[in-house]
Amino acid sequence: MGDIEIQGLDKEILDINENDYTWHIWVMKHGKFNHIKRHIQDEVEEIIDLVYPQEKIEVIVKNKVKIKTKPLYANYLFVLVENKSFDKHVDKLNAYSFTTKYVGPASGADLEKIKNIVRIEERRSKNPTFFIGESVSLIGGPLQGLTGKIVGVKERSAVVEVSLFKRVILANMPMENMDLI
Repeated sequence: MGDIEIQGLDKEILDINENDYTWHIWVMKHGKFNHIKRHIQDEVEEIIDLVYPQEKIEVIVKNKVKIKTKPLYANYLFVLVENKSFDKHVDKLNAYSFTTKYVGPASGADLEKIKNIVRIEERRSKNPTFFIGESVSLIGGPLQGLTGKIVGVKERSAVVEVSLFKRVILANMPMENMDLI
């Protein structure tokens, strides 16, 4: 999995009572996120936020590496709406030509995935700092999915001790490719 990119309304969400708002899922036409985002900003101001999680992946085309963006959930748009005015939002989004279908409220598992994606993105954007002795999970790069212990720290990277094939190896990893355990 590559870098995660969260596209949304760029609103700052302050303290909201989770009982008053619910995440819902709509299906949208392929490649129309920016149109829908503008429509929501212009016509459906009561929507608190929307999330269209994507990942950046490396693709080899004609012996060159290109970075492409691919949705984590193809054509699914996650929308945070206020419960008391939900019916009005459903009508406005269903009437818009680039949203094709209302799926329903997001399940607890969907919400946890979204929250984890947002946490990873926030962590990566804050120039993470790690210290010697901390246990980390590698969330990017060739050793993604493994865990290790930090044995050295540099300005933008850290040396991580990882057990691989019954051997201990040292890997110099960028800090954005690690997360604390």
